[in-house]
Amino acid sequence: MDLKKSHIYNLAILLNGSKRKMTVADLAVDLNANGFTTNYGTPYQGLRGTYTLLHSTYEVVERIMGPAQAALIAYSFTKPNGQLAWK
Repeated sequence: MDLKKSHIYNLAILLNGSKRKMTVADLAVDLNANGFTTNYGTPYQGLRGTYTLLHSTYEVVERIMGPAQAALIAYSFTKPNGQLAWK
């Protein structure tokens, strides 16, 4: 798992432990603040690329660590309207 995905997974663990959620837009801000960029070298904007990264991270974590760990990601990040990002 690359550093970006590890960062998202660790963030999901922290959010879950504190019973909090984070919007995908806030995830983009967090990724940018921590020096992560898209595969094109541009900052994340909380749009399609951020959702794609979140989905990809979910799939990698599910494959490596199992569905229970992947669920941490699924239930930690939301759309702007408060719905879970994976729905």
